[in-house]
Amino acid sequence: MREIKFRAWDKNKKNFIGYSEYVVYPNSGEVAEMVSYDAQSDKLSVNHEAVLEQFTGLHDKNGKEIYEGDIVQFQHFPYQKGVVSFEGFGFNVEGFWDSSYDCPSYAFSEGNNYEVIGNIHENPELLVEIDG
Repeated sequence: MREIKFRAWDKNKKNFIGYSEYVVYPNSGEVAEMVSYDAQSDKLSVNHEAVLEQFTGLHDKNGKEIYEGDIVQFQHFPYQKGVVSFEGFGFNVEGFWDSSYDCPSYAFSEGNNYEVIGNIHENPELLVEIDG
């Protein structure tokens, strides 16, 4: 069974929120921060500036978990980089041109050798390299 996990990026603080510091409301997908619990109202404050990114269920060649928003490099094509995203029914790598299918994304699957080299939040300079 595939492990369902998320990580959350706080756009204001510009850092990832620790796994033990937030919960996700299942109906809205909003992130509630555990550190701001109000005991009188029995409510957590919602962080509207958090971006949720789902774990793909895959690991890179070094064993690192791969999430949406990660920038990956292909072992067999070291000059090719892409951003992991969820499209339609699965995860893809945008920015990698797969000439065999003539499309600007690559189906993400186990067995391909990727390496996470950064993410879109902490390493935006890597996106410039992808866009050329």
